[in-house]
Amino acid sequence: MASDSKGTATDAVEESPELPEWANRLRDRFVSGASALFVLHGNVHDLVRWKDDYLPLSDFLSTMLARTKDTVLFYDVASGLRFGDKNMEQPFRNAVNARRLLEGRAQLPLALPRDPYRLFPWIETFLRDTTQHGAFILEYAETVSPAGDVSFMGEQDRAMRVTLQRWASDPGVLATDNIIILITENLADLDRNVRSAPRLTSIEIPLPDAAERHSFAEWNFAEEGKVGMAAERVAHLTAGLTNFQIENLFRSARAMDGRLSTDVITERKREFIERECFGLVEFMDSSHDFTVVGGMEKKKAALRRVVAAIKKGDKERVPMGVLGVGPMGTGKSFLMEAFANECGMTSLKLKNFRDKWVGSTEGNLEKILTIVKALGNVMVVIDEGDRSIGGQGAGDNDGGVNSRVTARLKEFMSDTGNRGNILFVMMTNRPDKLDADMKRPGRFDMKLPFFPPQTEDARIAITKALLRKNKIRHRINDYPAFARRVEGMTGAEIEAVLLNATNFADDDDRETIGDADLLAAADDFIPSRDDAMMRYMELLAVFECSSRQMLPDRYKAMSSEDLNADIRRQQHALLRP
Repeated sequence: MASDSKGTATDAVEESPELPEWANRLRDRFVSGASALFVLHGNVHDLVRWKDDYLPLSDFLSTMLARTKDTVLFYDVASGLRFGDKNMEQPFRNAVNARRLLEGRAQLPLALPRDPYRLFPWIETFLRDTTQHGAFILEYAETVSPAGDVSFMGEQDRAMRVTLQRWASDPGVLATDNIIILITENLADLDRNVRSAPRLTSIEIPLPDAAERHSFAEWNFAEEGKVGMAAERVAHLTAGLTNFQIENLFRSARAMDGRLSTDVITERKREFIERECFGLVEFMDSSHDFTVVGGMEKKKAALRRVVAAIKKGDKERVPMGVLGVGPMGTGKSFLMEAFANECGMTSLKLKNFRDKWVGSTEGNLEKILTIVKALGNVMVVIDEGDRSIGGQGAGDNDGGVNSRVTARLKEFMSDTGNRGNILFVMMTNRPDKLDADMKRPGRFDMKLPFFPPQTEDARIAITKALLRKNKIRHRINDYPAFARRVEGMTGAEIEAVLLNATNFADDDDRETIGDADLLAAADDFIPSRDDAMMRYMELLAVFECSSRQMLPDRYKAMSSEDLNADIRRQQHALLRP
């Protein structure tokens, strides 16, 4: 149906159905004349509600736009030019040919060209025609104008970049009632100059929220029947999934016994999300709690307070993030895994999302953050944070990737709306490699230092906990003697000694280790570590610590001046050949 101006139909149309928030924003920006070129990104491969049905995004846009547009065009590099309706092709040809005839230029060929380099000039003729009321939708826009350095682009890639930039600000296009929509899943995959064009509007399509998942579950019930679970329960368990993935769950259930269960949804959800994130995250299952963590009483007490606040829903008492700092082998990961088990939040372990391809790192991060936001009540665990989001790659050779990734993470982590719903937990032995602003309160409110066990009692507690963890059969009478023998060792090194003690017992055909095996294993063990580096990591843990109560006695009274001087001396010692 034609329209006299943006979004105003010449003939009366039926009352518009309720639209998603993102679609309302697109409509309002276009009708106001603020923009004629849009980029839709995010959850672009999902099903979208239209009246009493759910449609793929392309069908949804075609149906929505056909209410006020005479011609709706679609293009992707695989399929070429398509029309929202077969009856739209001839009017399109007539309009393009009429304008080209006035300009004294060639007519549209019978067989439309497939490649954008030759096709887009014809599309532009149509888009600049003030008598037309049309829409052009470019799917998989990153394949037409990908992110990259212009110096490495061929002639056609540069032409496509210029074409899309020109459409965003061309008065001849803006003056018409024609709308241009680019679709890409990851905004970072699209050419940076195109997505930053002044008159372009970028709109994210989010994952469905709880209300939308509830509506979709009820719609499935109406269409296909019940699956043995209430819609409210389905909506709760499927947080972080798309409508398309939820529909897949329903189909799987009906293909089997017609019922869904919590275990089935949980397992399939893990598969969906890990695959959706290209294996860059994994769900973390912890089989142990604080009862098997030896020593670390003050750290466990602090984390138990966080657990209590989470379970009470007292979000203001929950830190935005917890940073564990200390030398390797001091139990950072083991304690945080127990913490994840205790608090009951969904735990996602973030893997290295960096990629060598231009734009891929930012796109990977954005995908992960979208999933994290949609999941809610989630703990994001980053082990070896200095490697995954630290300073490697920073400088002149990474094209600014490190600074952009760090800035985006800091923005997300400091969003106070996430407090109590999204908890970041990071472990590192080199906090000096992390961006200083990332470590500040408001992102990591709680910073816990880790050290080798400092007292004989602590080493005894760790020894007993490790014997339970590894299910080592033992008959030990003199724990203090062993604790004295392993003084200065980390928890990981003590564990290695205990496992080695089982070898001594095996040599004598015994299943139970005793005091002699422990002492022999301790004497046999050779620590593989750099003592100067270990000392430096200890000092960094002291420097980052947010509470003096967590520090060993020898550090509690140390002034900041003395600590900084000691760190500088240790740095110089490490630099000496």
